[in-house]
Amino acid sequence: MLNHTRLTALLIVFAGFGVTHIQSLAQEPEAATEQPTSAGEAIRDQITDFAAKLQVGGDQSLSKFQQTLGTEPGVIVVNDRAARRAADVLAKAQANALTDYLKLHFEQSGDGYALRDGQQEYREAYLKSSERINKEIEAVAAAIRETTPKIDAETDATKLLVRFLESEGAAPMFYFVVQPYLRPGGALIDRELGKVFVRGEQGKYVIRAGRRPDAEQFVERSRQQTVVISPLQKEMSAWAKDLATPDDFHKRMQAAFADPLFAVLVATKIYEKGNQPGQASMQVNKFFEGLENACRDTVDGLVVRDEAQADIDKLLTEFARAQQASEQVRPMLTQYADRIQADDDLHRQWAELLRGDLAAAMFGPSYEAGKVTPEVAIQATLAKMFTEQDGRLKMISQNEEEIEKFASKMFRDYRDARRRGHSVTEFAAKITDPEMRDAFASTGGKFVMATEAKQALSEINVEGFALWRHEFFESTDAGYVAKAAAFEEVRSILADVEKVGEELKKDDF
Repeated sequence: MLNHTRLTALLIVFAGFGVTHIQSLAQEPEAATEQPTSAGEAIRDQITDFAAKLQVGGDQSLSKFQQTLGTEPGVIVVNDRAARRAADVLAKAQANALTDYLKLHFEQSGDGYALRDGQQEYREAYLKSSERINKEIEAVAAAIRETTPKIDAETDATKLLVRFLESEGAAPMFYFVVQPYLRPGGALIDRELGKVFVRGEQGKYVIRAGRRPDAEQFVERSRQQTVVISPLQKEMSAWAKDLATPDDFHKRMQAAFADPLFAVLVATKIYEKGNQPGQASMQVNKFFEGLENACRDTVDGLVVRDEAQADIDKLLTEFARAQQASEQVRPMLTQYADRIQADDDLHRQWAELLRGDLAAAMFGPSYEAGKVTPEVAIQATLAKMFTEQDGRLKMISQNEEEIEKFASKMFRDYRDARRRGHSVTEFAAKITDPEMRDAFASTGGKFVMATEAKQALSEINVEGFALWRHEFFESTDAGYVAKAAAFEEVRSILADVEKVGEELKKDDF
């Protein structure tokens, strides 16, 4: 298996782009080791509990240490020690992220690597995601090919940028920059659900205390819609069987009516108008009355009257878009649901809702509306450095240095990614599954690995204080008893507490 010592290197290998974002992620453990100016309530409560249960005996240093834990300097210093332990664990997880990812899904098979048993669902999802991203990268490449000739390359800086845009690294590097605009689902979900949820102490999503009534109201409203959806789905399925299929239009209509998501779309449109349960039932009846009036019975089954086809075709087109958008956001909603701390009924109900068709149908239209074409995304990126005049892109004079730095960094980052990417390519060549082998070797496949590895790292919950406490103290029925190594640690902490106390005194003036 492969191994890398830094997350930066790991994700560059995976994705081949996005170094600025990746480096900020890689720096998180280092940031955690900086001495904090104050301690959070969570660590403060843990330290208070520890101090109350600490068995000091007749040892003066332990007694002083116990008293110190009730002070701000004491909490700050111990919190710093705990943060360092957590950072060490995270650094190790980052160093082993690629190995852990591959071990999770693959096993040695002769001279190669085969998917483990039970990985069929992962395989299908990985191939589908890789294919989609590779197509998006090609679309970005096409947009770059269309945009580059419009740039007036009159300076060394613009010539350097054009050289990069014409290189093989341009499409994957720019894809990382514009990807959030091509597929805004993740940001959309985080933004909308962030109004209700916040990350708790264990890294899980919990409902904001002030938004609990709203969360309960949403669950109830969703339940009401579900009550309408179930009979709708049954009746739509029956209608699908009643329809004749003399042409492609009727075949599309039959396929849509047979899809459970179509009934969900109809239900959401009914509730968009603010209908209450009783009113919703009336609207459902009106919907089917409208269908009856739009159709006529024939020997082969129901067919749509000519004058009604345009309206139904519009609905079918809308459904096709909603269906595609819903399928795009569904995995993101499921991932979010998996990270909800399901400690009570309300949290469990939300998690269940986010995994269902209703949530996918709700978020789908917003996802679709937020998308832009690769051409627009590329132009928006370059608009920060260029202005358009008569169909040409002319450099904004004060941006020459910025353009040169941007192009140089893109070149450097791509060369770094290409160099580090050889190890992944070598691993991919040994995968026994031909389709997975090709997907892993592709840029889209590496992007999928980057995303999944980043997600796995973000879900790691490290209790730094518990690690520190276990290292130096033993938990007994009587309380926490110092281990041999604890006395040197306590002396070091007391010395640091004195220094921090002096610094805090200076800050008071």
